Amino acid sequence: MGYLPELASHRDRSVRDTESVREFLKAGKVLKAGALKLPRRFSLRKQFPLIRNQGPMGACVAFSVVALCEFFIARLYKKAFRGSPMFVYKAGRDDLGWSGDTGLYVRSGMGAATTYGIPSEKRWPYLASSLDKDPPARIWINAQMFQMTEYYRLDDAATSMTDLDLRIRANLTANLPCVKGWPVYPSIEQA
Repeated sequence: MGYLPELASHRDRSVRDTESVREFLKAGKVLKAGALKLPRRFSLRKQFPLIRNQGPMGACVAFSVVALCEFFIARLYKKAFRGSPMFVYKAGRDDLGWSGDTGLYVRSGMGAATTYGIPSEKRWPYLASSLDKDPPARIWINAQMFQMTEYYRLDDAATSMTDLDLRIRANLTANLPCVKGWPVYPSIEQA
């Protein structure tokens, strides 16, 4: 219904294999998570933008990626920014050679925000009629103003569920939220 499970890729950056990610996480004391006393519950809700309704489209990954970027923009620049999930959804699907309402891999959404950036939703609104429209050049230029510099995976093939939970909690405690995806099946509508 929007999120597509993905296999690990050699392009993925993670704590284990990327020096820049390790240095970044050391600075935030995230790598010492096992030694830290992490709270069982921790919330960044008050720092996040309000939840937005994706409607019937499978753009949940795009909304999550945009919310993550909005969080960091607000934190770094002390200003509100409302990014365009439609742009991230379109750019991510374009990179995969896909069209239509197909859903998106988390990697593809994060990659779109890193490669192209995110324009303002005022400039490229979330409209079903824009699903397969190509944004004009001025939108791509606007997107570069809010471009992610890097992203990394919290999981890899060697990560246990216990370690993943620890990594997520350590990142949250260090004010580093993440995008998490899980499959939702069409039968959810019948529940």
